[in-house]
Amino acid sequence: MKRKTKVVLNIGLNNNPLTPGEIVDRARRIFGLKPGEFMEYKVSEGTYHDSPEDTLVLRLICSYKLSTVTDKIERAAAVMNQDCIGAKIDGNGVLIYRENYKEPRQSFNPKYFTEL
Repeated sequence: MKRKTKVVLNIGLNNNPLTPGEIVDRARRIFGLKPGEFMEYKVSEGTYHDSPEDTLVLRLICSYKLSTVTDKIERAAAVMNQDCIGAKIDGNGVLIYRENYKEPRQSFNPKYFTEL
């Protein structure tokens, strides 16, 4: 049976060089989704460092294992100029920081996480 990993991402848009449409297109490629495979998304108002920030909320199901999913999100954070990306992977919340992030790291807080 094919693995089904459920992923929800909160991706900030304030300093992101990609538009929401470009992020969705990249996510399809990054997570190996073919046309018609499950993915939902919306732009919502989120919060980062106690400031409002437009946030792309993206939900998908992919066939990668947890370590591969977190690797892909870590690399995506760097490409999208994000300190971190909030994620729920199979229902477990985590902040995934870009490589080489040097500042203090925070813990995942569900209060700031937006679901679809």
